Amino acid sequence: MRTHPTDEHLLTLFFAMGAADDWTQSVHLDSGSTYHSLRMDAFAFGSQSSILADLPAAA
Repeated sequence: MRTHPTDEHLLTLFFAMGAADDWTQSVHLDSGSTYHSLRMDAFAFGSQSSILADLPAAA
């Protein structure tokens, strides 16, 4: 069993990194899980990504 069976699972990550003005700067904004197996993480990339980390979480 492969964790990412097809390319489209990772292509969105590469797209977001490529769109950032500085892909080396990143912030892990949120992580969660559903049914204890499906992971959902949110990242921000770019020189202004740290601003998003300081915002309050959505209710």
